[in-house]
Amino acid sequence: AEALTESLKQEDAAGKLILLEVIGQRRTLAASSVVRQLAQSSEVAIRLAAIRTLGNLGQDEDIAFLADRLTSAASAEEVTAVKEALQAACQRVRDREAVAKILIQALAKATGTNRRDLLEVLGVLGGPTALGAVKDAARSQDPDLQDAATAVLGNWLSADVAAVLWDLIQENAAPRYRVRLIRGYIRVARQFSVPDAERLAMCRNALQVSDRPDECRLVMDVLSRNPSAQGLAIAAAEVDRPGMQGVACETVVTIAEKLGEDVPGLREALAKVVEKATDPGVKARAQAILKKLQ
Repeated sequence: AEALTESLKQEDAAGKLILLEVIGQRRTLAASSVVRQLAQSSEVAIRLAAIRTLGNLGQDEDIAFLADRLTSAASAEEVTAVKEALQAACQRVRDREAVAKILIQALAKATGTNRRDLLEVLGVLGGPTALGAVKDAARSQDPDLQDAATAVLGNWLSADVAAVLWDLIQENAAPRYRVRLIRGYIRVARQFSVPDAERLAMCRNALQVSDRPDECRLVMDVLSRNPSAQGLAIAAAEVDRPGMQGVACETVVTIAEKLGEDVPGLREALAKVVEKATDPGVKARAQAILKKLQ
């Protein structure tokens, strides 16, 4: 490590580029301070290479340096390099909460598109502190911050975002982004491992606040993927909702087929499908299940 660090100080430009790549690949943390110096080089190629290397090293000092560098980057190319380095570093850190505080301090000083960049980095980092900061940004009166923060929350990488999304939906903190928040909320129920009771509650919540058939259809997909008697009842109740008759009828039948057994409310739900379904295929499937139950 010492030999690499000393060589990095002494090599010419071509040698520095090679060594920076090696240091990044090996995660030679001892070279971090020298790499940070090179990340301020007047030579663009060296500066960008050093920035990328800092992303691989990923120490707190490197992240603090990169967060500050984001606001003083000399070009769009450098901004992209710094942002990618920060995202790479955030996937390596051990203490996410400490790093979140570093990024939040940078966010407080940032302006313009740099704030969006830092919010997206917080999204990659994850953890309670990062999530709280992005939630605060979504509650901001600044439309740009609201836009960036709700986009990040909609693609959050862990299920703990559900409570935050639901709070924002109920608060109408960002009414312009209501559909985005609802879709993000449904996405958690669809993609993440959550207790069955919690998933069902989320489906009920989403249907309660969804004004458009598009989001209601997404909820029906969640119910179809996770068949249960309770989900069947939720889908059956949607058959009479405007714009939902077709997908709700199909969801009822799909759940019934997957359950493969008689459950409370099943016969009533299927009878409703036979009465209301406009798709002959769906009606026939419902009739076939009812016949087996007799």
